[in-house]
Amino acid sequence: MPDSANQPIRLALREQVALVLDACVKCPKCMAECAFLKKYGTPKAFADACNPSDKNWLLLAYECSLCGLCASVCPVDLNPAAMFLEMRREAVDRGFAPSPEHKIIMDYEQRGASKRYSYYSLPRGCHTVLFPGCTLPGTRPDSTISLYRHLKTADPNLGIVLDCCCKPSHDLGRQAFFEAMFNEMKSYLIDHDIKTIIAACPNCFQVFKEYGKPLEVIMACESLLKQDLPKASQPIGTRVISIHDPCVLRNETSIHQAIRKLAKARGFVISEMIHSREHSMCCGEGGSVGFVTKNFSEQWGENCRQEVTGRRLLTYCAGCANKLNKKVPTDHILDVIFNPSAVSTATYRVSKAPWTYLNRLKLKRYLKKNHPAAVKREREFFVSTTSSKKRSRQAFLFPIRFLFNLYCLCRQLFKTFMQKKKP
Repeated sequence: MPDSANQPIRLALREQVALVLDACVKCPKCMAECAFLKKYGTPKAFADACNPSDKNWLLLAYECSLCGLCASVCPVDLNPAAMFLEMRREAVDRGFAPSPEHKIIMDYEQRGASKRYSYYSLPRGCHTVLFPGCTLPGTRPDSTISLYRHLKTADPNLGIVLDCCCKPSHDLGRQAFFEAMFNEMKSYLIDHDIKTIIAACPNCFQVFKEYGKPLEVIMACESLLKQDLPKASQPIGTRVISIHDPCVLRNETSIHQAIRKLAKARGFVISEMIHSREHSMCCGEGGSVGFVTKNFSEQWGENCRQEVTGRRLLTYCAGCANKLNKKVPTDHILDVIFNPSAVSTATYRVSKAPWTYLNRLKLKRYLKKNHPAAVKREREFFVSTTSSKKRSRQAFLFPIRFLFNLYCLCRQLFKTFMQKKKP
């Protein structure tokens, strides 16, 4: 562990603190929107208390969702989330973070980028790939397949990449790890003449937009508007819904418009929330806050439930859909496009863990079998941040964890079978 007391403050954090000290006017607008700021004070209060060698000060940043709503309501165009992200990076550099509570999300990320779950399928002449992310293929594998098939009707040479963009590590402040993982993937794609990424996940879109140049990135919903939508076997019928815009896309006006066009094309009438588009609320997953301060995470969903007032929600992030569905009935736009009859009858089933991992493996097997490609890849590159002693212990525990997970899976199967068997 580095000597945190004598370690100089990172330039980026120093600049962000200075910016907040200079610009923040201590108005109450951001505090009115955010439980985190409401508890701890204005961004200027954080900047005034700046002490990078103080572990407690740095770790407060992990209670911020990094959603950017504070920036969208700021009268002086300040983005406090940038300072909180730099605080997280500082905490990692000084050995204060990530916390043990973050192991769950880091393990999830590691699986997504592993040889077992990753798969690159690049047909001959491929210059564009679909990048569905981690959550969508696990929870909605049929919609992922339908999206890929449909996009291939317009571009037969379209490829697909099952991998993780490593945004969880980015938001946790593990910047060196994130850049190493993402840049290895980006270099591979560029070396194989890929020009464009079609992202089905808003977080993946944001990562590719910020770090992926010269690759171009567009959201799948924008691609869907460029061709005829699949015909619905059974119309949904007129229904009033609200749209939840993922907070990472709050400034992407063209994507906001695309989603609304798709929703209207399926017969929905849109009743806009107060917090939509650039003023969208976090679903509660932002910044992995739920692992350290669950009440801040849950408050976002509760705010959303109160604002929707009985309507169903439509979103275009699988993570947001999963999180908000605990508070408000929520559909994903791809469910609406490719499974409208199931959505209209409320019979569309979304998978949950541990089924999500099985679904991702089944999707990979499906692609290998049904979509032959000139270039195939399972990613073996990984930046280890674990000591050899700890790796040995993890290797020893792996079979025990595997058997335990298998037991839980069999138990859940048996319970499901018995419930179906009951009259």
